[in-house]
Amino acid sequence: MVKLPLALHQALKIAALRAYPHEACGLLGGRAGLLVSWYPLSNVAPQPRRIYSIAPPDLFRTMKHMRRRGETEMGIFHSHPTSAAIPSPTDIAFAFYPEAIYFILGFSPTTHLRAYSIVHQHVQPIEICVVE
Repeated sequence: MVKLPLALHQALKIAALRAYPHEACGLLGGRAGLLVSWYPLSNVAPQPRRIYSIAPPDLFRTMKHMRRRGETEMGIFHSHPTSAAIPSPTDIAFAFYPEAIYFILGFSPTTHLRAYSIVHQHVQPIEICVVE
């Protein structure tokens, strides 16, 4: 289980709505199993309506910033503007960080946030506990 503050949950929804019809993306930092920070990043994918990609310099700069703040890189977030919050084959193939929790906000059939562990193409759902 991962703990997600309500304010961060809302920030992820807002980011996904603002990026629509493109996929939003970014990183989530945490401490002691609690997510504490959201770092929105630009989706530089050639087809941003269908996939997401974060530029490596942006990714590494954000990770360094998180470490300076005493945070752990806990999660990678992206949205699915036209589908459910289920990892796509592309999401699974490009899940390069086995220690990360992959958060997906899907818009179909309703807006819903889900989390997954993706290790060696094995997908395991993770419960999200929204806290005040």
